[in-house]
Amino acid sequence: MAATISDISNTCIIPEGCREQFLPSRDDAPGILAAHGVWSGGLSRLVPGYDYGRVSSPQHILEFTVDGAAQYLTGASRGTLRAGDVFIGPAETSFRYWVEEGHWTSVWFCLRNGEPWADLIGKAPHIRRAYVLDALGAATRGLLAESVRSGPFTARLRELFAEQIVLLLRRELGSYSTPRESALRNRIHALWEHVNADLAHPWSVDELAGRVNLSPPHFHRVMKRYLGMSPRAALIELRMKRTEELLLTRAIPLKTIADLVGYATPFALSKAFARYKGTSPAAFRAQHQGGVG
Repeated sequence: MAATISDISNTCIIPEGCREQFLPSRDDAPGILAAHGVWSGGLSRLVPGYDYGRVSSPQHILEFTVDGAAQYLTGASRGTLRAGDVFIGPAETSFRYWVEEGHWTSVWFCLRNGEPWADLIGKAPHIRRAYVLDALGAATRGLLAESVRSGPFTARLRELFAEQIVLLLRRELGSYSTPRESALRNRIHALWEHVNADLAHPWSVDELAGRVNLSPPHFHRVMKRYLGMSPRAALIELRMKRTEELLLTRAIPLKTIADLVGYATPFALSKAFARYKGTSPAAFRAQHQGGVG
């Protein structure tokens, strides 16, 4: 059945069994959030029967799906919100979302209809793959946990989590893009997180490109656009940074380091490191002997 605007009304039904946590309303953290146009937010686990709709929302609403699923409806489309999706409901637009079965866990925020979220004004409600969900969920849970604690560092931790939430939301929305562009950006960054976790693997540009379903030339262009460097340069940078960390913190032979960061021989690593850092691994380690353990 085609979605129609007549199916949307101002609705808020919260059945028994729903569990919601709201970001604190009294301490320094809400002041930080409000100063950046974040009026409210929280973490919800919702059950069938939950139903929320707005004919003309006064604020921008973001719903990041952590797990489970919900149905959504706008004046132009209907569909399902799944884990990893973000629903973006700009102010002055109409939308509805509800839970039909199972459960729906989401991290959500209401944002001011204005700066710094002006890029949302005039946009239509839609969903796309979220870019910062894991980090945003962790920051939200951190602030919720600190909101019921007291003692040393609690106030400062609340401030830091609030600042992190603002920055992550701005990262998600500050460079507004189409769902397709956002999905591609997410794939590229997820790829490099994976590469960084497995630097010993003999990565090739062809394999890297294949993992994000791009041709090597297209992958090269995308890398230049998103990371400002070629795939080869990005890989070398990750390996050299890891080499620095190992030289500074581990009293292990250069051969072991070479194995860990994906170089066939200590000589190959030493040559690459000298080009990158302007000094040999041995000289670099000698300059920082106090930190090696």
